Amino acid sequence: GEIRRGGLASVWLPDGAGVWDGRFEIEAGRPVQVRALSGRMAGLPPADRAALSQVHASARPALPQIVDAAGEAVADVRVRPLALTRLRAACGLIGAETA
Repeated sequence: GEIRRGGLASVWLPDGAGVWDGRFEIEAGRPVQVRALSGRMAGLPPADRAALSQVHASARPALPQIVDAAGEAVADVRVRPLALTRLRAACGLIGAETA
C-alpha cells in the first residue's frame, strides 16, 4: 500500500543503525542508505533473486535494500522485521520492552 502511494522514502543511516519504514530494524556497523527494493530486483545477483522468489511477488517491492554511499549493495547487514513484535505488543502480549 505505502509504495503505491509513493511512500517508502530512502533513509540515510550515518551510524549504520536505525529503523526503516517502522517495519525493519537495520544494523550495518557503517553508514548505509536503506531504500525500497522496488525497481531494483533485476540488478541483484542470481542467488539474491532466487532467495527473493520465496517472498510473495506483491511484497518484494516493499522490502528494504541496503546500499553504501556509492550505491553498492551491502551484504553484511542484520535486518530484523518488527511487525510480529509490534503486533504482539498491540495485542497486550508484551508487558514491557526489553533493552
